[in-house]
Amino acid sequence: MVDQFVGTWKMVTSENFDEYMKAIGVGFATRQVGNRTKPNLVVTSEDGTVCLKSQSTFKTTEIKFKLNEPFEETTADDRKTTTVVTMDNGKLVQKQTWEGKDTFIEREIEDGKLVAKCKMGDVVAVRTYVKDPAGISPASLRMNTRRIDPEPSAFRGALEPPWVMNRGPGRGPSEECIVL
Repeated sequence: MVDQFVGTWKMVTSENFDEYMKAIGVGFATRQVGNRTKPNLVVTSEDGTVCLKSQSTFKTTEIKFKLNEPFEETTADDRKTTTVVTMDNGKLVQKQTWEGKDTFIEREIEDGKLVAKCKMGDVVAVRTYVKDPAGISPASLRMNTRRIDPEPSAFRGALEPPWVMNRGPGRGPSEECIVL
């Protein structure tokens, strides 16, 4: 049902997004960052569960859901919403409800592009994405954990490649997250 949306999409245009963010109550500083961010959207579907992952240098968010089933969502701007996603005439329609308010994000494929219309009242923002021809595999975007041999603490972090995320306090002595 959502097969036409599956893939990695790169945002190429964003129109009226600042007005949309104002309408849903996003503060000035977050709007400034949001307006400068061009996220990738990774859509996967497996066994009836759809995953929408928005990735940017500012923030990465991910929601997993089954069509027509309400779920709790924490949005990129930290709103706590009850969300339901449906298919309506080929459109993936996401309805977010919080504090007596509703907003809709309608995603559809037009001329091979993914067009997302963000609606709050009479304010509409349009964000357009093109499919990434490199087709980054969704599996390669997952955080993977691997075991490594302990090394002298004097060298820890000094010679690690940039894709290794150093462990934080309280993590095991030989476990690190690798971004693949």
